[in-house]
Amino acid sequence: LAYDKAETVTLTFASSGLVSATQQLTVAVGSPAGVVVRTQVGGASGGTAFSTQPVVVVADAGGNVVVPSTATVTASLSSGGGTLGGTTVATASAGVATFSDLKIDL
Repeated sequence: LAYDKAETVTLTFASSGLVSATQQLTVAVGSPAGVVVRTQVGGASGGTAFSTQPVVVVADAGGNVVVPSTATVTASLSSGGGTLGGTTVATASAGVATFSDLKIDL
């Protein structure tokens, strides 16, 4: 049995002609596997902080937020011109890293 979503599930076990049995099982969040952008950047204008700042979550392989994570997340410019400015490092709190003043300096 493989399950990748953190939640409580009910398992049912049955056999023809017999009374079935059920069991509740709480599936826990897995280990951090990557980061996922929850809020996309918006309102980019050279030299001015983005009007919508990115929010990134630390997630397990199933996409669940790893709430105890305090991972450091670094933003960088991987294509295009200019330089990514502002505070490019955010520390996750409860698995969520929020940037506040990122901008593109041309």
